Amino acid sequence: MDVNEREDRIRRLMEATGENTKAGAIDAAAKHYLADLRNKQQVADDLDTETASELSTPWLPIERETIVGVEEED
Repeated sequence: MDVNEREDRIRRLMEATGENTKAGAIDAAAKHYLADLRNKQQVADDLDTETASELSTPWLPIERETIVGVEEED
């Protein structure tokens, strides 16, 4: 990653979070990431495949368990 690209990303993060320091912006982003991850994990199995795919990113993938087959009735 190029230094200018990183600085630009941090500047945009500061603007998006309303923080006036790099540390504050990074802290806000970390809190958002962890909350988003927790929320996605809680609902992943209830999402249809298309929605899960749209919400998944390389940095925050949505993983869900899929069970294929028919259960036998007693």
